[in-house]
Amino acid sequence: MTRTVSSRDVAIVTLLAVAAVFVLLPIASTGFLGDDQFNSSVNGLLETSKRSFAEFAWTTTLSFFHETARFVPGASFIAYGIFHFVPNLLAYKCLQVAALAADLVLFAVLLRMLGAGTAFIALAGVIALASVQFHGHYDGYLGFAMTEE
Repeated sequence: MTRTVSSRDVAIVTLLAVAAVFVLLPIASTGFLGDDQFNSSVNGLLETSKRSFAEFAWTTTLSFFHETARFVPGASFIAYGIFHFVPNLLAYKCLQVAALAADLVLFAVLLRMLGAGTAFIALAGVIALASVQFHGHYDGYLGFAMTEE
């Protein structure tokens, strides 16, 4: 079954996209915050310690386990991996915006699969956008390698 896209649907999606850009724009105006300040220096740490990325992430995982009794093997690989492979601040900010935008798109896709109409999806998108908050230093959207909320 083919579904045609009406001009009303295009207008609603366009307005939602503009709202999303407006809400997500503050992400672009920040530097590295929270744990990202330290984690973004991973390539320098690798250079000075003469270790590989995998070795560094694994020893950090083991240290965290010994200090806190919490075994979270993927956390160091994700937190350091993002900055190892995307060391540029502008590229990282684009990645942050893309991740949050992807969350909104996936939410819209879920609602569409559940049978919601365009107007309802737009309203739900606006509500989701309105719930996005940025907090000073330690923020789940602006820091922590996009892994914590």
